[in-house]
Amino acid sequence: MTATLPEVNGTLPVSMKDRIPFTPGHYDADACTPVYYLKPVSKRGRAALFRELVRSTGMLVDAGEIRQALRDAAIAVLPPDQAAALCGILDDIAVMTAAKQNPDDDEAQRHLEGLLETVKREQARLSRAYAPLRELQADQLAENAAWNELTVRACIVGWEGLSAPCFRKNGLVTAEAMLAIPDDDLDALETRCLALRELTADQEPDSASP
Repeated sequence: MTATLPEVNGTLPVSMKDRIPFTPGHYDADACTPVYYLKPVSKRGRAALFRELVRSTGMLVDAGEIRQALRDAAIAVLPPDQAAALCGILDDIAVMTAAKQNPDDDEAQRHLEGLLETVKREQARLSRAYAPLRELQADQLAENAAWNELTVRACIVGWEGLSAPCFRKNGLVTAEAMLAIPDDDLDALETRCLALRELTADQEPDSASP
């Protein structure tokens, strides 16, 4: 099975057996540019990455933990009426999310989006006044960064045109080898590799799809 994914160099065929050449789009066409060779991450590969992520960061911060920290922050920081109002909004979001509302219900969707926007504003404000909340947010940001880094290290299987060779160990480019990648290339690699991590089931190896 092959499929296509858009990226800055055009549309390339994607299959689990492909070794996809990729050059970040910020290089001039006439310049001597590096070429990175990438491969998609299989379902098993994603599971292995997740185990490695938990090994390095611990179990991930989930939405329930964030909501509880927001409740605690509201009660500790806000006047009682404002704290009650925010806790009520959090309850409504939890109910609506658990109910898995019909995506075609535009009114309900707009209502949920409005509640989420309110919580987003309050979360930013409360994090500045309540240390446990901002510590949890920092943990979440660190987890996201680690997850993205592991994805890039799993996707890259080789490169040309860098100052040092590509070395892989246990299915990942080594941390030392990653230092050879220019900082300007990392964002483009992350975007491309995240797409390669999220292939659908019919793009997995041994898929029954034609």
